[in-house]
Amino acid sequence: MNKKIQEAAKIIGAAVQEGDRAARGILQGMAIGDSTENYLKEAIATTDMLAAFQLGTREAVLAQYPDAPRVWTKIASRKRLPDFKEYKSREFMWDKGLLVDENAGARIVPGALARIPEGTEYPTFSFKTGETSKQLHKHGARLPFFWEAVINGEWEYLGSIPGRLLEFASQTEEIEAFTQIADENGPRADVFTGALAPKSWDLNLENLSAAKTLVRSRKVNGRAVRVPRFALVVPPALEEKARQLLSITSLEVTDVNGTYMTTTANGDIELVVADVLVDIDNSANVNKTWYLVPVAGNDGTRTSLSVNFLERHEAPDLRISGNTGSYVGGGSVPGLEGSLLNDDCEYRVRHVVTGAIEHTDALFASVGAEL
Repeated sequence: MNKKIQEAAKIIGAAVQEGDRAARGILQGMAIGDSTENYLKEAIATTDMLAAFQLGTREAVLAQYPDAPRVWTKIASRKRLPDFKEYKSREFMWDKGLLVDENAGARIVPGALARIPEGTEYPTFSFKTGETSKQLHKHGARLPFFWEAVINGEWEYLGSIPGRLLEFASQTEEIEAFTQIADENGPRADVFTGALAPKSWDLNLENLSAAKTLVRSRKVNGRAVRVPRFALVVPPALEEKARQLLSITSLEVTDVNGTYMTTTANGDIELVVADVLVDIDNSANVNKTWYLVPVAGNDGTRTSLSVNFLERHEAPDLRISGNTGSYVGGGSVPGLEGSLLNDDCEYRVRHVVTGAIEHTDALFASVGAEL
């Protein structure tokens, strides 16, 4: 990279991110056309000023992005796609057209290979196209700042722009994940339909146990759905109740056999409190609705939920631009003096991320008990 750009980026980073007064003085001097020359001002007075500004404000923020806390990773698998084409799900199954429920008089148990006697043909597997698909979409926004902000030394504002744009990018990931199970009306009707239709069960130990049993009693291609660990997804209003339930290890039971103590078994549940649910779900039941999802969106065999990124573009792309034009007497105008049109510089963030439902069989939803 050009040495002048690197030097200028250091000054900009010190001014905007670190609060260095000397560096801020240099930037303000450039914005007001201060002609006093020194090595630093020469480094910053370059036609690549905007590249330097981007580098100086972007690197520190992007370095923190992979470490930003994410809730969605507890309910969805992270995947990558190579392009923007639509990808249909594919199911692996025995070819039912050949009626291969048994072979050579031996039953084929779902999940096992067939017994092949000497000299006989092998039965075939096949793929079918599933009902779900996924396709990447890009998201983004622009945010300008103006020449006056540099003159006025609004460094807190200038320094906050990259971080705020990346916060929106991170929040987009959360929303892409959780809108796979919820929309403005509650649990998504196109996901939780038929046998998966939402229950009207209050969140308690009995119903939590029944929900796990219900999911694990379902079958796909003759095989039981196996979920080693569930994520119990709740809005903030249910957090305290959920924590209390999951902390219970034993309880007193009274039945025909009398009164006795029994243990509870919820070590296979991880609590996930999703703040974004109250932004997504506008229904009257939002604060009572709860979900079970395989932890990390995968039951060990199949993926239920995924958050998909574009290969080689998995982090947000943060850019800055400004069409400053040229001085009448010749020479390029430094970037921080703003554009020819209205004295602005403009940040833009782009993030390619899309959530997807891949299989629904391991999902459960309840809108809470009816009043």
